[in-house]
Amino acid sequence: MRVQHATTKCRSCEAEIAFVKTKRGKAMPVDAESLTEEDVEILGRVGEEVAYRHGEHVSHFSTCPDADKYRGGS
Repeated sequence: MRVQHATTKCRSCEAEIAFVKTKRGKAMPVDAESLTEEDVEILGRVGEEVAYRHGEHVSHFSTCPDADKYRGGS
């Protein structure tokens, strides 16, 4: 079960994604399928964030066919 405001659609490929925080505090899109139920619950709370977990979360940059359009933005 997904919380409506925990995920969004990629503007390019329409895949379901969520934004998590990197160690440097940047928002990074990940494929929603790589979120745990706990991640979804946390993201559903206003003001709470999920930290990116390498090897667990799948960066949407690696699966989106148009990732180069969005990578490295401010």
